[in-house]
Amino acid sequence: MDKAKKTAIAQHVFEKESVSVRASSLASSYLLSGNPYFDEEYVDGVRSVTAEEVQAVAQRYLVDNRMNVAVIKPPHTEVQNVAAAECPPQNTLPVEFSRMNNGLKILIKQDANLPFVTLQLWGAGGLSLETLDRPGLSAFTAGLLTAGTESMQKLDLLRKVENAGGEMGVQSDNNTYHVSIKVLKEDFDWALDLLADIVQNAQFPQDEIEKQRQDTLIAINKLDESWQAEVMRLFKKNYFQKTSYVNDKLGTSESVGSFTREEIVAFYRKMVNPTHSALAIYGDIDPDRTRDLVQQKFGKWNGAPVENPMPDETHRIGENHTIEIKNEKNSSGLFIGTNGLDINNAERPVLDVLTSVLSGGGSPAGRIFDSLRGGEQNLVYTVSTFPFYGKNAGFFGVITQTTMANLPKVEKVIQQNLKRLKDELVPQSELEKAKENMLVGLKLARQTLSSQASDAALNEVLGLGWDYSQHYPDLVKAVTAKQVRDMARRLFTNTLIARTLPERPVEILAAPPAVRGDVRM
Repeated sequence: MDKAKKTAIAQHVFEKESVSVRASSLASSYLLSGNPYFDEEYVDGVRSVTAEEVQAVAQRYLVDNRMNVAVIKPPHTEVQNVAAAECPPQNTLPVEFSRMNNGLKILIKQDANLPFVTLQLWGAGGLSLETLDRPGLSAFTAGLLTAGTESMQKLDLLRKVENAGGEMGVQSDNNTYHVSIKVLKEDFDWALDLLADIVQNAQFPQDEIEKQRQDTLIAINKLDESWQAEVMRLFKKNYFQKTSYVNDKLGTSESVGSFTREEIVAFYRKMVNPTHSALAIYGDIDPDRTRDLVQQKFGKWNGAPVENPMPDETHRIGENHTIEIKNEKNSSGLFIGTNGLDINNAERPVLDVLTSVLSGGGSPAGRIFDSLRGGEQNLVYTVSTFPFYGKNAGFFGVITQTTMANLPKVEKVIQQNLKRLKDELVPQSELEKAKENMLVGLKLARQTLSSQASDAALNEVLGLGWDYSQHYPDLVKAVTAKQVRDMARRLFTNTLIARTLPERPVEILAAPPAVRGDVRM
């Protein structure tokens, strides 16, 4: 009963970060109860519910002879997760930044608008910390961080978070590892204990290693089921030659099949290291008490600085080159890549604005979208552009999916758009619209406490400074049309094109399936 209450309260509180949910709450509360602030009384109501009341409601409403069942069974199910726009906290204090003696950077932000706390630990790791001959070791190690500690087995650890209605996640990316916990404010102390226990005392039991090995091998075999993953892997394997960014995050069947516990523990001590990590704690907390608790829990966490120099791979493409493979899919995947910038390059805002000009800054707009999907154009299923920023490595690319018949025209249209940026200045009105689209998208993406905490800790770990996002809008606003043209001229000199070609192509863009007549009543 306590677990059910905690889960209901936590879910109710966590989702109130969203602008749309808050607005809906006010409207629906007023419509249904005459009190727009009814939801504020909901939590107290949940706490007062008794087991007898739950049983009475179940007996009244969960009656078999009053049950209707509707089942929809599509031949293929695709689930899309659409993130809600989220609202910013209103009455907050500035972020407090400090550095512990062991090198761990601490970011604390008090925000009492909602009664929860988010803990975000980021550190240098991911592909950039791997070697070319041991691909997948970072993701494999990160995935086992919650597989048990000296004091708690995996099931106990997961149940503790679940019973509190909390959320926990671990991840390994291109340049970082990440551990996050989100709980109601009354659970903050044990959540901090748990995070400290995970990063300092992970045990990597052999049976959990074997379970993850089997799961990872299955996932590796399914990598190319995604057309995006397949064409991106093809590009990366032909672009990166000297750095571990060529690795697949999951690794290979050979590497994963040979990982030993000793190797995993050694990599864990190298990656999960206070000297290159940052811990952000945002939420309904007392900053002074939080700082003292962090010192108590993480003060004895030690590690030696790790140097992992990366050779320059920002300008790999010296001449035009095309690679292609055949597959059993029905449509063509296309990735047109160019040289790029590394993650610490001061001109990143220029390339970001250029990207927004081409693809709308995260929304379905921009020159390339309009040329291929806008108006009456229907040449591709989907298209987007993006830069990849790595440590001393980077590229820029356009990715799309189309039919074999449309492929030559689509490729030509994309090349024309890249050339146009080199030849012409972007009109000022178009430039300002691209900036606005981009900044609005970024603001929406960074409104929740969790996203703010992640953003600050990540930027600190990457060497950009925890407050980089606070200065970033001014950097974007200062970008000129000439800078965009100069950037295009510097990066778009040559292209590396990756194509995946279907052996049995479908030569029309698929229409929605017809309504079937097999619904049973």
